[in-house]
Amino acid sequence: MSKKNGVPDRNFEFVEQHSWRKGEGKIVLETGAIGACTGIATFSRATKTGHLLHEPLVESTGDLDNFFKSVVESAGDPKKIKVWVRGAAFDSNANDYDYHYNEHVEAARQLVEEKIAELGLAKKQIDIEWAGEDESIDMSIDCHNGKFSEETTTYTVEEDF
Repeated sequence: MSKKNGVPDRNFEFVEQHSWRKGEGKIVLETGAIGACTGIATFSRATKTGHLLHEPLVESTGDLDNFFKSVVESAGDPKKIKVWVRGAAFDSNANDYDYHYNEHVEAARQLVEEKIAELGLAKKQIDIEWAGEDESIDMSIDCHNGKFSEETTTYTVEEDF
């Protein structure tokens, strides 16, 4: 693998909201602005395959089922899968526009945790850190070495408008 300034060559692929991608080799999957959305990154050490999902308020299992089906099929050995979950931030201003918004966020968190539990992974394979109130997260997974990266920022309604 060639290097530029000591950094391995990588191809970056952005994962849009409402979607997920699978990557291998020199691919780095990245997504951003995960606030109330859920971000899930996975990596298989056995096959050097990564997945990244960016889904707003997960309320149905369709996309999660398809995502995790691909993760398991690509992994080779489920014992070598690592899963990172971020996002699903509560909104401090939710009562101003939707009294049930934070209830939907909590339901999304529970659904994601249930789906991950169905995979039967060991606790050490799972890293769930739900976002704090009004936080937004950018995240990436390097599909060559499994390096997971994240950057968290806190936002306010005034800053967004």
